[in-house]
Amino acid sequence: MPIRTAVLAAVFAACALVPHADSACTTGPLTGPTGTLSTGAYDNNWVCPWLIQPDQGTARTTTQIAWTFSLFDTETNYDWFYIYNGPDTSSPQLLKRSGTNTTGGSTTSPVIYALFTSDPSNTRTGVTMSYTTNFVCSGAVTMTGTSGTLYSNSVGANYIDNMSCGFLIQPDYGTGRVAGYISWTFPAFNTEASWDWLTIYKGTSTSGTQLLRRSGTDTFFVNDTATTEIYTTFTSDGSNVRSGVTMSYTSTFICTDTVSFSTQSGSLTTNSGQYGNNMNCGWIIQPTGWGAAKMTGTITWTFSAFSTQSATDYFCFYAGTSTAGTYIKCGSGTTAPAGNYDATVIFVNFYSDASITSTGATMSWTSSWVCTGLAPTYTGTSGSLATNSDTTSGAYTTYMDCGFLIQPTEWGTGPM
Repeated sequence: MPIRTAVLAAVFAACALVPHADSACTTGPLTGPTGTLSTGAYDNNWVCPWLIQPDQGTARTTTQIAWTFSLFDTETNYDWFYIYNGPDTSSPQLLKRSGTNTTGGSTTSPVIYALFTSDPSNTRTGVTMSYTTNFVCSGAVTMTGTSGTLYSNSVGANYIDNMSCGFLIQPDYGTGRVAGYISWTFPAFNTEASWDWLTIYKGTSTSGTQLLRRSGTDTFFVNDTATTEIYTTFTSDGSNVRSGVTMSYTSTFICTDTVSFSTQSGSLTTNSGQYGNNMNCGWIIQPTGWGAAKMTGTITWTFSAFSTQSATDYFCFYAGTSTAGTYIKCGSGTTAPAGNYDATVIFVNFYSDASITSTGATMSWTSSWVCTGLAPTYTGTSGSLATNSDTTSGAYTTYMDCGFLIQPTEWGTGPM
């Protein structure tokens, strides 16, 4: 056995085929769906490992890893680059190469292990390898974006046999809002006709009402529904695959339940798009943060949009925190019930009946403060005070009772 070959064999024996990274190597793990590794201009006695284990995201499985070499230049028969079909050197060997061959390759394994070793003498410019991956959906995933896209598999590749995937589309609009309408389109649809299926259900599982079941290449079918969530499945049988499905969805929201606001100004809206039937929403507007001995005196509201079914779908105002408070006013149709009221808190309520909807309402509010109780003592040698923030005529409220103690104490020692 040549001396240099024997030395290299001894290196592997010493490492017990569990390579360690030389301090000069830029090694893995590499977890992106695409990536690049490089030895750079290597030195003698390097042992550089890379674990390539792409993370495709939730409910996705890697089905292929392909690699190419933009640079391959090692000392022939002495400095080696290896690829193993698994997570370590005990996995089947896919590649053992030295010299200048740049031919690429691929595997259906979801993980590969790359290794570079150099012997004690003679170096070259090294190896640069890039990899790409394909994925298929697997298991189930919940999608909470108000819009999004789902894939049965990587674009430009085929899905595989015996797949079963689920996508719960449940748009999250935040507190007091839910999806009112979900629409979908298919930028790509190509499955084995009558065997590999995309199915959409109304609700959170396959027990819901079936809205759509399609295979083949037909993309012209029902593409929306009034619902808060849909469940989409993709399944394939044991033979014959195609390029798969890409489905994009958008959604609109409607208000639901009761939401509290403590800001001194703001806005609210009943919905985006059309509102729904049988809605009942509430907003408690209770501005805070005025400071000591101050409270909200007047709340004023205006509308930038207002359209409801006349005489049946109403937008109403009450003093207090619920509809049990003092009634202020209501509006329906296209006449917006703008106004103001002297109160620390108001309750806004929108409700619709069981038929005919419209585009709803968008309302903004502002508020002003009035004094209340005894203010903190004024100790400055000069200053100012106010009974209320709005200085227009009649802006303070009835039944106010405020006190201001003015007691200058900042003269210093001696004077008073």
